[in-house]
Amino acid sequence: ILGYPGAWALETAAQLDFQTIVSDMHRWPTDELRRVASFIHQNRIDVVHTHMSKANFFGVLLRWFADVPSVATAHSCHLQLHWMANNFVVAVSEATRRYHRLVNLVPGSRIKTIHNSIQQPSAVHREQHQSIRNRVRSSLGLKPDDFAIGLVGRIAPQKGQLTIIEAMPAILAALPQARLILIGGFDTPDYLAQIQRLLNLHHLEDRVQMLGMRSDVLDLLCGIDLLAQPSLWESFPISMLEGMAAGVPIVASDVGGVRECLQHNRSGLLIPPKNPEELSSAILKLAASPELCTRLVNEAKKVVRLQFAPESQTAKLEAVLESVCGNRAHRSPATQIAA
Repeated sequence: ILGYPGAWALETAAQLDFQTIVSDMHRWPTDELRRVASFIHQNRIDVVHTHMSKANFFGVLLRWFADVPSVATAHSCHLQLHWMANNFVVAVSEATRRYHRLVNLVPGSRIKTIHNSIQQPSAVHREQHQSIRNRVRSSLGLKPDDFAIGLVGRIAPQKGQLTIIEAMPAILAALPQARLILIGGFDTPDYLAQIQRLLNLHHLEDRVQMLGMRSDVLDLLCGIDLLAQPSLWESFPISMLEGMAAGVPIVASDVGGVRECLQHNRSGLLIPPKNPEELSSAILKLAASPELCTRLVNEAKKVVRLQFAPESQTAKLEAVLESVCGNRAHRSPATQIAA
């Protein structure tokens, strides 16, 4: 596993006794490319599999420096023509695949959709759900009858925090016990300032909590009553899959790859993006109908279990890596370096 210093993936891989390489993945001068290429040759690596923009470009260059196939996973949609230089591209949604076909000119024969997957909550976590819920709600200062609306995602324009804050006055008018919990770190101070101004404008400071980056998202999901995903764009939202698996009713913007895992009025409610009125209406509809919530939650759990289990998605990815290695693979299964 190759990654930045302090990366979570490196720390986790080291705990599992995988070999790790620390790198800042700079491309010029070429000393780092040569160092990693040497590691690839010494360890007879068959394929490089990359995630995220800088690593993807680094992997394309390693394809030439080390004469090794590169497979890149596309988690987002940006104009970056280096995508077409990979041996194969894995898109996390059909929406993402279409973008890279049309905009980044990746040939159709060298790109395939393999959706993200998530682990189901453990049996222990399911059994302790109520105690975890009580603990989380107590830590957040929530009263028993408070209706907690959660939004998981970095504080950034794409995630639509402004939309749900604009929806809160209408929600509170009909549901005074509503509370909004924003979970996620931020890297855009200007956007954070916009959020604060909007909170002040609508006098929502005591109705909205911003928790920042958290490592206990699965526990926090136990403590909320509804998950909102009012994004302006999503390739394929992992946080929504986590909410579906955790049994939280969901309202989401119908954008990008969202409808590839959430079907309107079957496993959740879909609304147009940047529409506070539709968002507040959908949230109030679920808050007023426990029966609807139960039906949607049960279907959502089933969808995650049948379609997005790690076992099925990993097998699809392994098949891609093996096919890319082709005749050059001298080990079976293929040995890969992930960046």
